[in-house]
Amino acid sequence: MPLFENKYIGLKICISFFFILMIHTSFAQNLGGKGQISGKVMEAKTGQAMEYVNIALYSEKDSSLITGTITDKLGNFILKNIPYDSFYIHVNFIGYQLKEIGQLRMSGTNKNIALGTIELSPSAVQIDEVDVKAKATQTVYAIDKKIIKVGSDLSSSGGNVVDILENQAAVQVDAEGEVSLRGSNNFTVLVNGRPSVFSGGEALQQIPAATVKNIEIITNPSAKYNPEGAAGIINVITRKNTLVGLNGLATVSGTHDGTNSTDLLLEYKTEKVAYHLGFNYNHLNKRSKKTNLTKTFTNDTIFTNSSVGKGNILSDDVVFSGGMDFDFNEKNQLSWGAAMGEKYDKTFIDLDYTRWQIPSLDSSFSNSLYEKERSKNYMYFFFDYLQKFDQEGHEILWSGFIRQSKSSEDFTDREYLLKSNDSSMIADNEASKGNYKRLKIDYTLPLSEKSTFEAGYLIRSSIEEEDYGNAYYQYSEDLTYPVFDYSNSSDYVQNNQAVYSTFSSALKDINFKLGVRGEYTTWSMKDIRNFEDLPTMENFDWFPSIHLSYKFKGGHFLSGSYSKRIDRPASNYLEPFESYSNYYTRRIGNPKLKPEYIDSYELNYRKNFEKSYFSLETYFRKTRNKIETYRSYLDANSTLISVHNIGQDMTFGAEAAFRSDLKDWWSVMIYTELYHYRVETGLNDEYRKTSIYNLFVKNNFTLPGKTYLQFDAVYNGGSITSQRVIKPQYLLSASARRNFFDNKLSVTFKVKDLFNSVKLDIRSKGPGYVSNTYMVRYGPYFTLSLTYKINKLKKSKEPDEANEPDVNEF
Repeated sequence: MPLFENKYIGLKICISFFFILMIHTSFAQNLGGKGQISGKVMEAKTGQAMEYVNIALYSEKDSSLITGTITDKLGNFILKNIPYDSFYIHVNFIGYQLKEIGQLRMSGTNKNIALGTIELSPSAVQIDEVDVKAKATQTVYAIDKKIIKVGSDLSSSGGNVVDILENQAAVQVDAEGEVSLRGSNNFTVLVNGRPSVFSGGEALQQIPAATVKNIEIITNPSAKYNPEGAAGIINVITRKNTLVGLNGLATVSGTHDGTNSTDLLLEYKTEKVAYHLGFNYNHLNKRSKKTNLTKTFTNDTIFTNSSVGKGNILSDDVVFSGGMDFDFNEKNQLSWGAAMGEKYDKTFIDLDYTRWQIPSLDSSFSNSLYEKERSKNYMYFFFDYLQKFDQEGHEILWSGFIRQSKSSEDFTDREYLLKSNDSSMIADNEASKGNYKRLKIDYTLPLSEKSTFEAGYLIRSSIEEEDYGNAYYQYSEDLTYPVFDYSNSSDYVQNNQAVYSTFSSALKDINFKLGVRGEYTTWSMKDIRNFEDLPTMENFDWFPSIHLSYKFKGGHFLSGSYSKRIDRPASNYLEPFESYSNYYTRRIGNPKLKPEYIDSYELNYRKNFEKSYFSLETYFRKTRNKIETYRSYLDANSTLISVHNIGQDMTFGAEAAFRSDLKDWWSVMIYTELYHYRVETGLNDEYRKTSIYNLFVKNNFTLPGKTYLQFDAVYNGGSITSQRVIKPQYLLSASARRNFFDNKLSVTFKVKDLFNSVKLDIRSKGPGYVSNTYMVRYGPYFTLSLTYKINKLKKSKEPDEANEPDVNEF
């Protein structure tokens, strides 16, 4: 259905805007306080504004912590509702020297204390007359997201974003590198606020760790964000140079098993223009051993299928990127960029099968050779135009994004019967094209020091064309003939319009952010070869959100939030065409799938100390119309994978995180998570539940001679679905880094999975079948990485991180 064909869509959007403006008007009132202290924090050497710096206010009488806050993206901070008394302030940021400002007296004649610009210098620890500068990864909190400030994390040197995230709370990475967020692999990945070319964990594997500045984990997004992705959003913010001159970073990494990567990022900046150029190449060699035992049941017969063998995945990725930033003047900025890349995978699996049945005891033996080649070519272009007005923070941002891709997949699965000359083969070839376009407008209006109104509009479209052939051949003597032919073609179109608004303000010590979003979406699919239109879906949905936070005396913070989200079915889930995945598994889609609707609640607590912090996050998530692949008995030794709205699931969990600088040379981070998961399926009136525990401990050490050590221990408690149970895993790793040539060259050596303990153990059970799969990766993994920094910089006249368009949301 064309996007503007529905004659009521204009009326729906007008009603949405009217409702948004009513919310904005209703909450525009502010309350005052006794007094306030304000200031701005900047980096002493570069003059850059510093975001997320901890500001702590203490009483001069007893040194008790009165209140605290963090700086915004301009480096500004305000402490409000300060009682009349005498105070001192600690300005602290990990990796920088603590600055204390004393003799601050709040009184009736001195209600507004302006501290001006506060400069912080990097910390230097003197060990055997050698200066060592340290800047560790840390986590800071905003009202609606958690920001991982990526520092010198040794375990991610030469790696990608997955290597960073597997050391963070709420994120789990299994033996295959699959990423889940709070127990779900259904999350959205953004790069600088824009959709990734890939999805989920695959998208995170494409981004080199060396290019990352921040990672935003948004488990309960506000209405400003796209509501898709049940578990939330992972937004990766890449580095950007703010100094005049040439800046660059080159990394070469390799492992003992042939995996290697090369990353290059160059930036050249003048007073008005910045140029960006990037190159990334990755070669992956992943080997594993695998066993499987599957039993299918029909009447009084049990069919058993056992396999054992090994597999190997070879992958090559290459990406070229570039762009420019123009500062026309202080109020008008334009950024644009483009990228093109190719990903190629080749998979080999060699399995020996033994099949028998009871009670007849008939048996057979065969060998299966599975080979698959997959390639994807893509390119994208984006632009951001930011216009600022006279009032600070009053701005409008226009953004556009276009992405095109082509992909192909070919596999053969050939089976040889060991007691005869007969053989058979499954052949599959797929070709697809994708086209994605998006245009959005974001408007921000500060109403006062405490209140901000935001609104925006988005229009986007996605078109996917797929043509595939899937056939089953048998070979007997010199005769070849197809048994089944499942070839088909399809077109999928999705169009979406969205309008949103948020209003944020404060009532004394309570900060709040309210939002509402309206979306009108249509999607349709056509069966090209059979000239058939499949069911068309049309939805208009509301997505409210609310975020609250409260500051207690003594540096205690309490926050809560609610948001409604949606997950629309992927196009391949909607295809009603049956095909072979391998000899013993067939698959089929479901064009009648309904979207998932998710209600998400959070209640969080955190406490900041001078050199440490503690946080406790609790959450509850309920999903209606839960979409899952469902496996069932098909025939002897074969099962069918289909897709259904199986029912609903619920997750209740708690995360605790603690970080502390125990010594000048030793810091420790501990993350632990416990959550209870329950899934109820309407397909067979059953439910499954489990409680899962995860733990991560990281120790960082700074040694003489510019040498750093890191030890990581990870316990992953596994997961369940309506039919599968994944058993727990644990992982131990160690890393060491030494800097040379005035810190320009870094050499990192790491050993991952020290005891080869990462194993994938999956138990499945469904109508007419049970299955156990066990896979072991070859470990441990030894990696050597070299990183060289190119710095020919000088201080610009007006360095300011605020010049970067805020494209991190929506």
